Amino acid sequence: MSTTNGSFEVPLEKLRWRCPEESLEFDTPHDATSGLTIIGQERAVQALKLGLQLQAPGYNIYVAGPSGTGKTTITRSLLNELKSQGATPPDICYVHNFQRPHEPNVVYLPAGRGAALAQDLDELAASLQKAFAANAYPNGAAKSTADKRSSPRPNPEALKTLAQNRISELKKQYADARLASHLDRVQAFLLAHLTRLQDSGPLFESPDFLECKINVVVDNSHVQGAPVIVETSPTYNNLFGNLAGRRQNRDGLWRTDLTQIKAGALARANGGYLLFNLSDALGEPGVWRMLKRTLRHHRLEIQAYDPLEPNNVSALNPEPIALAVKVVVIADHDDYYHLYRHDGDFREIFKVRADFDSNMANDTNAHRRYAEFIKKICAEENLLPGDRSAVAGVIEYGVGLAGLQSKISLRFGYIVDLLREANFWARQEGGTMIHRLHIQRALDEKNFRQRLWEDRTFERISAGRQMLDVESKKIGQANALMYVGYLDHSYGYPARLTAAVGMGSAGIINIEREADLSGKTHNKGVAIIGGYLRGKYAHDKPLSMSASIAFEQSLATIDGDSATAAEVCAILSALAGAPLRQDLAVTGSMNQKGEIQGIGGVNEKIEGFFRACQVKGLTGNQGVIMPQLNIEDLMLRQEVIEAIAAGKFHVYAISHIDAGLERLTGMPAGEKDAEGKYPEGTIHHKVDQRLRELNKEKKDKLGEEKKEEKPETEKKESAKPVQ
Repeated sequence: MSTTNGSFEVPLEKLRWRCPEESLEFDTPHDATSGLTIIGQERAVQALKLGLQLQAPGYNIYVAGPSGTGKTTITRSLLNELKSQGATPPDICYVHNFQRPHEPNVVYLPAGRGAALAQDLDELAASLQKAFAANAYPNGAAKSTADKRSSPRPNPEALKTLAQNRISELKKQYADARLASHLDRVQAFLLAHLTRLQDSGPLFESPDFLECKINVVVDNSHVQGAPVIVETSPTYNNLFGNLAGRRQNRDGLWRTDLTQIKAGALARANGGYLLFNLSDALGEPGVWRMLKRTLRHHRLEIQAYDPLEPNNVSALNPEPIALAVKVVVIADHDDYYHLYRHDGDFREIFKVRADFDSNMANDTNAHRRYAEFIKKICAEENLLPGDRSAVAGVIEYGVGLAGLQSKISLRFGYIVDLLREANFWARQEGGTMIHRLHIQRALDEKNFRQRLWEDRTFERISAGRQMLDVESKKIGQANALMYVGYLDHSYGYPARLTAAVGMGSAGIINIEREADLSGKTHNKGVAIIGGYLRGKYAHDKPLSMSASIAFEQSLATIDGDSATAAEVCAILSALAGAPLRQDLAVTGSMNQKGEIQGIGGVNEKIEGFFRACQVKGLTGNQGVIMPQLNIEDLMLRQEVIEAIAAGKFHVYAISHIDAGLERLTGMPAGEKDAEGKYPEGTIHHKVDQRLRELNKEKKDKLGEEKKEEKPETEKKESAKPVQ
């Protein structure tokens, strides 16, 4: 039903988008195709592929986007695709440094060869020990101290020959120049110390042979292609490795040696990819600073680090590992912009940002992809199959999450939770399939669990503790609509808005701001009202008035500009003396020209006023005036739609404030004629006349005040003493 100034009652079919079940190409999701890939994240996937395949300094990847959009799952899927395309990296080993024992050397061996070499060197040490024991105790029996002194010593030349032969075999077996050089030094060490070891007697029965050992910190024997490491706990030690503990050497002293070097995720991912949550890492002491240094210089330093024991410093300083790793971090946009703005190194080491979207186009392709996703989840989690109506219900829920009828949500974490809960209620009823009613039951139950504070608000309205009129007409009073958004639940409710006007020059007084309860956006909205009034009425006279506006019984901070339309209506009502309908609530932002702009939370606000009217009694005349620009956002609950269909509630859309004024007052708003005058009997004419009266009253008062004042000369003469 159309009216003037672009106001009309929103038709039923526009109050909620409904998924046409007949358009679905299957009876159940199990009939849908199973070719599920990545859904609706083409932009993010393109960025990920660029960053993962471009081998250049700094092209690490920052993955950003809302939770529940599949950031981690999709990123891991792409990493696993690239895994087989890369070469298997070498093992990373540490060996003794004979020149500087506190600086173990790093050696790289083909995948799987590190563990084999470590075993061979251990066998060499065991052979030497066995040979010594056989020579020392040829009969294999333990002897007394006196017998040991008289026993023949092992033949050093035989042990030297054994060591030389085995080292020579290892050099041929492991054809690596750096390793061959190290084995030469091992051989020289053994030959030079065999005599000393022979003299040590029983102490040699269990030597550690530390100089001969090799520590394989990264064993890639079971890795095929490039490694993909996902670190779920990105602490300092887990990422960079550590020098784990101390051991007692042959002299009985406690020290840290090369066998205590432990690799972290960066070393294990060398030659491949590392994925972790940056938000978790930023909360760990020392991680961000060390990560920047490591990625900048492409070398990993393994150090002793314990934030709880800052004095725990090790003399061991292992040789840095040459690093060639692609780091992919997952976080949110807030961390990204903070680091980009305040940390210059961040821009140089994370040159690719992959943005995951929260919505995609609502079309038949999206419906098909939703069905494929539902099929996948039901199979993976052993859920009951859903029929066509259930799929339609899930799709409608996705559109509601997106907040726009032309979009559907990609936050599949919420979709999975809905399917699990619908499956629970279906099984509770002994069903063998999920239907739309189970989807709705899951949504209703979740809403009931989360709406405790919402219920408390409407209990106050029902009991009259929060003053609200939903039937009469009042001058300078309107019902505005508030939006409350918690992390997991949001709702709307009406609040009484009042305006008072009088003579003065203060303009519009925002009582919320005076009480320090007004946010920046609300302050801007009030300033816009001033601009609207000047443009509308101050073309031939100054605005001589003081007007105060306030949200009654409000003790919390008010922010947002969606009450601008209601505030203007209340002020103009007070000026014109025209009462406003209290059975209509108003929501809408407004610019200085009086045009109504879109707002957020439109569904919650409409549903909030409907519930308030419901608890106080529906009359059939109540409704909400909303911005026309928000029609495509409507996804109202079925209960509200049924009441509208029965004529018990109404939703009106406006594009200009004049349409709202006409609907609220029942009077024409009025437009200027060629002389700049408003027609009599219109709202704007009444407002204009009242402003002229206030301006005249102010002039008259100023004139009277001047008359009461004596001229300056008269004041001076009266001040002279009488002669």
